[in-house]
Amino acid sequence: MNLLNLSLNKVMLLNPKQKDNFCLPYPTGERPYNCGVCEKSFARRSALRIHRLTIHEDVKSYLCPECGSAFKANSALIDHRKRVHLKVKPHVCEYCKKDFFSKKDYVEHHRTHTGEKPYECQVSNLDLNTG
Repeated sequence: MNLLNLSLNKVMLLNPKQKDNFCLPYPTGERPYNCGVCEKSFARRSALRIHRLTIHEDVKSYLCPECGSAFKANSALIDHRKRVHLKVKPHVCEYCKKDFFSKKDYVEHHRTHTGEKPYECQVSNLDLNTG
């Protein structure tokens, strides 16, 4: 599923262009619909409703077809499928050939071989591997 529509029991699929247009403000730039929980405001009442459902009410409408896990964002579902079901690991260490899904994990591992310590403790001035 791509985006929640106007009610909890109704879900509508929107293509990316529709999704972009869905949240555009009116030509005047006015955003009269304010979230009562946070500081966000919206040009459309329907955008406010989706914001409340997905951000504040923890609605998870993106379901994994393989295992049924639920996610708030489509990007999280895509990452889950790549990591868990497809076992995608595009980052390979040139020293030991270990492979990683995330570039962050690869970079931290790579430092175990190079000895690089790019972070410094603000209290003790010690050099550290991870930030």
